[in-house]
Amino acid sequence: MDKYEHNICPKPRDTLEKNKIKSADCTPTFNGGDRFEVENIQGTKNVVDLRVAPEDYVAMCYSKKTYMAIYNNFIYPINSIDMWSRCEGPAFLPPSYSRMPGRSKSTKRKNDQSEKFKDASENTEGKLGRQHRSLKCGICGIVGHNKITCHRHLPPKENKKRKASNEGHQISDLEFYKS
Repeated sequence: MDKYEHNICPKPRDTLEKNKIKSADCTPTFNGGDRFEVENIQGTKNVVDLRVAPEDYVAMCYSKKTYMAIYNNFIYPINSIDMWSRCEGPAFLPPSYSRMPGRSKSTKRKNDQSEKFKDASENTEGKLGRQHRSLKCGICGIVGHNKITCHRHLPPKENKKRKASNEGHQISDLEFYKS
């Protein structure tokens, strides 16, 4: 970055150059004095001093001088923790626990959490875990379905045969035309 010749960093400089090309679509209107009213394609109007270079409108945080000041300090590598020297001051401890406001969680919820992590084969009630376990119906006790879908697994009902109302059997129109 020391060898970079411009006062603005490379990426903001590229953005500035693209905006210079886009400014060809803008229409300046002289209002007297040193300022111009510039209207772009979308219809927004801005007051600009066209005698000032576009680089002067770029914020100082994008300048090469600011960049060099920020990255002037280096973070040096350090040895691993076992090579650090011991200090004689008091030991660093985590902050003390302070009880948070609000209603505390019940012991029932704590017990539910411990049961949740048991082996899926031991857990006989509740939701299925990630290990696939067959469902058992609560009505008939058969494995493979639950009580909502139990009626689908029942054997089909026997249909009662209807008595033939037309013993004499008349000829239908289709049979008449076929013959």
